[in-house]
Amino acid sequence: MLKAIYADLNQPTGHRIKSAAAALPFEVPKLMPERQALELKAEPEPISLLEQAERRMKKAEANAGRDIEVGPNGEVTFLPRPGERDGNGQDD
Repeated sequence: MLKAIYADLNQPTGHRIKSAAAALPFEVPKLMPERQALELKAEPEPISLLEQAERRMKKAEANAGRDIEVGPNGEVTFLPRPGERDGNGQDD
């Protein structure tokens, strides 16, 4: 529709100019940089859905009832249980 307006010599010049300016982004595509290709690597051996579910259940059971600490970046850290040694070999 915009093209019909700016191509029509019977239309007022102001309308033709505004129509041409509005139609330009749709008629001439904007040049954009090409995305860099992703360097993806497959896992050496695929894990079955059942095995993956079992691993997650074992991990959840091992961490059940533990207190957690969530950092400002969203990283979750499991706090040691009372009487359990932390990663530094020190008791709570």
